[in-house]
Amino acid sequence: NICASLDVAGATFNVSACDDDCLADAGSMGPSDFVVCRFGGIATLNGVPAGNAVVPAGYETLYVLTRGFNLVIRDVSSTPQFNVPQLGLYRIHTLVYDPSTLDLSIVVPGQTTGFDVNALLEQGGGEICASLDVQGAPFIVVGPVLCGIFGNFNNGMAPESIEEFISLTSAAGMNAATEESLVRLIEEDAPVSVVSVFPNPSKDILNLELMVHIETDLEVSILNTLGQVASPGTSLNVGQGPNRSTLDVSALPAGTYLLRIMAMDRVSSHRFTKVD
Repeated sequence: NICASLDVAGATFNVSACDDDCLADAGSMGPSDFVVCRFGGIATLNGVPAGNAVVPAGYETLYVLTRGFNLVIRDVSSTPQFNVPQLGLYRIHTLVYDPSTLDLSIVVPGQTTGFDVNALLEQGGGEICASLDVQGAPFIVVGPVLCGIFGNFNNGMAPESIEEFISLTSAAGMNAATEESLVRLIEEDAPVSVVSVFPNPSKDILNLELMVHIETDLEVSILNTLGQVASPGTSLNVGQGPNRSTLDVSALPAGTYLLRIMAMDRVSSHRFTKVD
């Protein structure tokens, strides 16, 4: 009973992308190997693009190497392969950009971060049409100690994520629970970790508690504040696992000293006070 009329055919509309829409898409990438052992002072990192990047006409693809959790830019390349000399955390990122709108001369290796570049792009709240895969392909470059540990644990299978890395190193008695401790663990690549030096101050006996990650030889010496040897060095062979050694410091004059521990090519120093 309603008096009305409907134009059923209506009007036809075609919706298409406007010219000012940013179509660039860096896609995603994974590592060929998450854990890379450094041999001969150099480690080679290879990223594997997923093949899902979108590169509009006039745009170019560049690969960016960053280091650490802050994504500090270390290098750029036309291919996703980089040689690195330092141990640590790395990522290879894909950047799809128009050279006429994004001036990469602003990038200062060792200072500029991936977050700085991303902030210039539309995806990061900026005004430039380009795409950066911020997640990138992660890598952990480790030295001979950690490489050896991976051969002794988990049936020789290297971890494939940071979470697995933390779990595996924790099983070996290492502390990698925080970002800071994880980075220190990787960069130091030490065969032992000093748990504690006590009592401090000490009158006659100094206890040294260690967590030994792989069997190794230690050289333990005591230096005065001038860096001079105050007590003859002691050689120790320590097996994997917890270890406690006792040092006799009763003959030392009262004062402040450094306990120096050398394992392989790693040195750590710990200050203690001798009292009468």
